[in-house]
Amino acid sequence: MHPYLFLFGQRIPTWSAALVASFVAGSLVSYSSLRALQRRGVRISTTDEPGPADLAIEIWGIALAALVVGLGGARLAHVAEGAPYTWISQLRESGITGPRNVLGGLILASGAVWWRVRSLQWRAAVVADGAIGGVLVAYGIGRFGCHLAGDGCWGQPATRQGWLFACDYLHAVAGAPGHPVLPTSLWEAAITASAGVGLALLARRASTPGSLWWLGVGVLGIERFLIEFVRVNHRFVVGALALSQAQFVSLLLIALAAVMVLRLAPRRT
Repeated sequence: MHPYLFLFGQRIPTWSAALVASFVAGSLVSYSSLRALQRRGVRISTTDEPGPADLAIEIWGIALAALVVGLGGARLAHVAEGAPYTWISQLRESGITGPRNVLGGLILASGAVWWRVRSLQWRAAVVADGAIGGVLVAYGIGRFGCHLAGDGCWGQPATRQGWLFACDYLHAVAGAPGHPVLPTSLWEAAITASAGVGLALLARRASTPGSLWWLGVGVLGIERFLIEFVRVNHRFVVGALALSQAQFVSLLLIALAAVMVLRLAPRRT
């Protein structure tokens, strides 16, 4: 685990480096998928179809807007939770990994992306299908950054040995847990990044616009719902359910994704 990198005499948080890497990788994967759709004859725009250069510029711009607005939304949620905050800590530590923080960032980032796509008069469903692979790849790289930083998103006490099943997080920015724990953020990184690559490949064969996006949302919801069972978290009791906040959000995402995938599925005649 390496919470900090030392470059040119400066100490840089590994999480921040992972954030930059996720931005670059997610943008490249999304661009590749959208170009593949164009080569199949799928139109992205309702007006003039963007060429390769224009598409690349706009994808980078949209990704940058999502990054900046998403971080801002996550920080607003962080402040709303009553957590200590300074603008300097924005660059020094993550501090945005709680469920409400991530949700706040996701909401504002999604709004910014939607506004930009609509202003370009692009087909939102097609863009979503092309982007979902990049989104999951970026999420996976970000989770790997959480693992390297040791921001507290780890699992319950480990019962097996080996780097894949136990980590002591001795130099964690959130403070060492005091005993080996399950490296759940590492598992999430591998699962979501792999799923993102798979969805990016499927984008080249997607038929019904929007279906691939909702499939990705469902995959993300299922992954987070299951991983929460072995993570250290606070559980809420609602009726017969004792789940974490992230699990309740995941159930909503899974249900919504299932409805939309079924609704968009091709009808056989």
